[in-house]
Amino acid sequence: MPEVVVIDPELSVYGPVEEITVSVDIGQTGTRGSKQFVGSGLPSSLTIPETPLPNDLYLNVDNSYLYQYISSTWTLVGKFAPTTYNIVEGVTFASGSANFSFDIFDMFGITETDSGFIIQHNIIGTTDPIASVITKPTLVGTDLSFSIKGKSLSGSWSNLSGNYDVMLSISIGEDNSNAVS
Repeated sequence: MPEVVVIDPELSVYGPVEEITVSVDIGQTGTRGSKQFVGSGLPSSLTIPETPLPNDLYLNVDNSYLYQYISSTWTLVGKFAPTTYNIVEGVTFASGSANFSFDIFDMFGITETDSGFIIQHNIIGTTDPIASVITKPTLVGTDLSFSIKGKSLSGSWSNLSGNYDVMLSISIGEDNSNAVS
């Protein structure tokens, strides 16, 4: 590239610049912001990779509990919880009915809700066609209860009886019981 030289009392240009260095290291280093740590077990019983500072967070992957470092101690501040709980439950159907009860705190980390629950199910363990319905779930305290009523077709319909595995998918959803169509 040819070298260009322009001289003017107001402006001087001496060819193209090959490199520009800008210093951004100005001022004193401030205190770091909060950090998030993840581990298995209580944060007070573990070696955290850095000395914790106020407002640091710690997630216990064993139970999804979230702790915050406040006043020189780890304080439980919440629980990360899924919005859908999936389980395969072994149950006994008697006279075509099986009852279920789950603690919503164990499932979702909540103790109350104004929302309804959406429950999907699949009964496993038979080659015969099965027809089943689920009763409307009820919540008393933190106990969510419902029943599945089932019939099996083997020549004719009869109440489901015996041991079966039931796949359940329980979600927190909208309570549409008072909805107007």
